Parts: sequence; C-alpha cells; structure tokens
Amino acid sequence: MEKQQFEFIGKRFDIKNIGKVTGEEVYSCDVNIPGQLCAVVLRSPYPHAEIKKIDYTEAEKMGAICIGSDDVPNTLYNERIVSIPDKTYRDRTVLPKDKVRHVGEAVAACAAETEEKVDRV
Repeated sequence: MEKQQFEFIGKRFDIKNIGKVTGEEVYSCDVNIPGQLCAVVLRSPYPHAEIKKIDYTEAEKMGAICIGSDDVPNTLYNERIVSIPDKTYRDRTVLPKDKVRHVGEAVAACAAETEEKVDRV
C-alpha cells in the first residue's frame, strides 16, 4: 500500500495566531475607553402589540440614558436594501410610536456606563 501524503498531518507548521486560539488576543470588545457607554436595543417580545407607554424610570435610576420614539425623527423608510425609489412603500420608522409589528422589533434603546447596568435594563 502506498503511503499517502497529507498537507498538515505528520508535519510541523508555524503557529502564527496562537493568541486567538488561547484567548490571549485583544479584541475590540476587550477594550475600554474612558467615558465609553454600553448600549442595548430593547425589543418587543410580542407581535402586533399596542404600545401604551414605555416607562424608563427604573432604568434612569440606575444611571441609564434611554430613548424612544419621541426622541428620534418620525421619518418613514423601507428596510429593503435594494429597491426602486419611486415604487418603494415606506412604512417603517426607527422606533414605532403606537404599534409593534413583529417579535423582535426595536422599541427603545438604553445606554449605561457598564455592561452590568445595561443588562439590568
């Protein structure tokens, strides 16, 4: 039987990215800049839900900054990437004011000084 030749098996090779494998490499999520905020987008767990009120009181007590539909322009757009401008139906806003259309639709955004604080929002 003829001996098979493999590209890597049984051969030495240079390990250039050992830091990535061991977790020692520094990634952007590992870097903290002074004054940096961590943010979270709050999404609806319900489809076709009516938005009566979103209360940010508890989040703001923890030092979070929150925005909702009243804080962003009410500009209508279409989320399709490719479209024909004259034929595109624009029916979305950045954050809905009265009604959520689907599970996972963004309804608000909050930012805080630490991930722990923003995770509690």
